Parts: sequence; structure tokens; C-alpha cells
Amino acid sequence: MEFVHAEGLHPDSRNSVVIDASDRCEGEKVYITLQLWSKSGSKDDDAWNPVSKICFDKSRKQFEVVLKDGNVKRLKW
Repeated sequence: MEFVHAEGLHPDSRNSVVIDASDRCEGEKVYITLQLWSKSGSKDDDAWNPVSKICFDKSRKQFEVVLKDGNVKRLKW
């Protein structure tokens, strides 16, 4: 993983950072990313880990992401 810092790129912030991740895939691998946003100075640590569990149903080729607030997101391809 690499953290790429930029200045003057983001319309709402003078400085910004993007995480750039890569991998060499051998076999089956799945990565699930969740992009979170917060106002500068926010101290709500619970907001940074909203996922309760992730389940995979191979027969349906579907992931189920269960959030701590009870919402369920289904990812199918």
C-alpha cells in the first residue's frame, strides 16, 4: 500500500491523501474496500469501523456485508 499525498487536487481541501493498493493475484482473492469520509477533527471512532461481519455465498457468487447499524449490503457479480 502506498499513501499518495496531493496539494490543491481536492475541491474542498488544500491537502488530501489517497491510498493506492495493489497485489499479485494467484488463485481466487477478493478485496472489499469501504471508503469513509469525515469532517476534519472528527473524533467518532465507531464511524471508522461500521462493518459487523462479511459472509460469502459461493453458489450465488454473492457477498453479504452486515453493518453494525443493522443494514445489509449485498454485492453480487
